[in-house]
Amino acid sequence: MYYCYLLGVFPKKHPKQYLPYSIRKEVYKLEQTSQQVRFMHEKNIVTKEDLDSFAKNNSDELSELKGKRENLWRRYHRAKTDEKKNEILTEINNIQPKIKELYKYDKYCKDINKRAERIQNNLNNFDKDIQKEKDNSRSV
Repeated sequence: MYYCYLLGVFPKKHPKQYLPYSIRKEVYKLEQTSQQVRFMHEKNIVTKEDLDSFAKNNSDELSELKGKRENLWRRYHRAKTDEKKNEILTEINNIQPKIKELYKYDKYCKDINKRAERIQNNLNNFDKDIQKEKDNSRSV
């Protein structure tokens, strides 16, 4: 095997194979949907009311943490000593991941609501089409 590589029988580098943009886009959408389903399972969200109540609680907590972070930044800029600034900065750094996670949940809730509305509209249109076909078949 070693001599085959030295002689160049096997290629040293394999050319990269890229997926087309349309497939990558569909894979991304599928990944987003699966993350949203995992989120709903983790938070035990079954109905639209559960989702709405979770979204409201999430937005309340998010606004509270953002306000706290804003106050901490004000205190940071007013602080005189480096020790106090470092203490406030660590508090801000502790809050930041929580805010990021709450933003992620907020985005999931909005996307799920949008998709649910689209699905409901499609189902309503489907029911109307079926009703029209039944009416047409009766009249013929």
